[in-house]
Amino acid sequence: MASTLALRQYPYDTAPKAYAQLPDTDKVYEYRHELPDLSEYKLEEPEIKMVYVDPKERECLAKAIYWEARNQSLDGKIAVGFVVINRVNAGLWHDSVCKVVFQGCQFSWVCTANAKKNPAKNKNYDEQVAWAESIALANELLSEYNEIQDVTYGAVFFHAHYVRPDWSKWKKVERTVRIDDHIFYRLRSM
Repeated sequence: MASTLALRQYPYDTAPKAYAQLPDTDKVYEYRHELPDLSEYKLEEPEIKMVYVDPKERECLAKAIYWEARNQSLDGKIAVGFVVINRVNAGLWHDSVCKVVFQGCQFSWVCTANAKKNPAKNKNYDEQVAWAESIALANELLSEYNEIQDVTYGAVFFHAHYVRPDWSKWKKVERTVRIDDHIFYRLRSM
């Protein structure tokens, strides 16, 4: 015969009945409770955000990340991606990733033979991994730009730490951060 126990109800109790038997006894304990009324709570459906990323724009951003930062940390790669996207959004450069990336020699690799190389066809395993990571980062940056912290603090320029280009001395730019081998700059508020 089961005895009813008055047990305290916990919010995570979901079964209306539970049974327990102490070891080495024939006694079975039962407890019952009313399930909480959840009708007052609204369960919101998770928002599913579908974002279209243009494959050509993704490839252009991935090439910039790959050629400029494939040997850098994850933050270093993200930083290069942000510079490109920040330029698109600044309205002072072109309005597409590809046009920003391939504008003149803004990025040094564009004016070398690398511009014509397809990183996807590289046979070296490490380079294949670097390219796959660049594609994934480009996709993430283009689809989640507003959700990812800009590690460059709005930078639209960068250079390797071992050089000092003339533009880095302009009064209209200010240094924001150094990440790995690159120093990043944004436009000063005028």
